Amino acid sequence: MPDFDIAGFAAELGRMSVRAATAVEEALERAAVIVEKEAKREIGHYQQAAGRFPAWPKLKPATIAEKMREGYAPPDNPLKRSGWMRASIEHQVHAEALSGEAQIGSNDPVAEYQEEGTERMDARSFLGRAAVRKEEEVVGLLGEAVAVALGATRIR
Repeated sequence: MPDFDIAGFAAELGRMSVRAATAVEEALERAAVIVEKEAKREIGHYQQAAGRFPAWPKLKPATIAEKMREGYAPPDNPLKRSGWMRASIEHQVHAEALSGEAQIGSNDPVAEYQEEGTERMDARSFLGRAAVRKEEEVVGLLGEAVAVALGATRIR
């Protein structure tokens, strides 16, 4: 790092802040894509427990029979019928200065019932589970982006 007087140091801090804010926004976008892809990947395949989310229970025989009658193949593919719910998963990033958030979700009303369950249906979380499964990767990505923006060459 070059020698600075107070004014030069203050200017450099300002530049670092801008670089870090840009890095956070770009890293949030990449992180959101990672979690979104994982959530989409989980649909149609039984999932094991992850964090506070239990393993997905097997579909009930009546559900499999209904899917067979409706022509869905293979019928034993949890959360997947037409593919609409999977296609509805998307993300948005809202970043300001050095903070922000990424939201990954679905506008399909069935997604909420699947994610949280109902009185008559077990939960099969795919959004929360995806975030848990990708947490380490996302945290590393965000940390490295900020560290590099502040002048580190790499942190891993």
